[in-house]
Amino acid sequence: MATSMIDLNSASVGTLTQLPGIAKNMAYRIVNYRDKHGPFSSWEELERIKEFPTERLEEIKLRAVLGPTGDRRAVTRDTEGMQARYRAGRQIGLRAPRF
Repeated sequence: MATSMIDLNSASVGTLTQLPGIAKNMAYRIVNYRDKHGPFSSWEELERIKEFPTERLEEIKLRAVLGPTGDRRAVTRDTEGMQARYRAGRQIGLRAPRF
């Protein structure tokens, strides 16, 4: 029976632990990195994660894919911009609208 590929850009912590060399703590690091920086667009990005098992990367590539990245990074950047504008407005005495 063939195993399905695991999408690193959408997999949960539990699913990531099915990959070779990925324990629960590493799976959490992968998800946290992805949440902070957006979806992975290259395999090399995984090497930026603290203690990622780079020696197992070729094995991981056999069981995983980097799914569509979409526009998630743009949304994240825009959200950060909105937060910065909100903080700047608060500094000059503006209040957030009430709905």
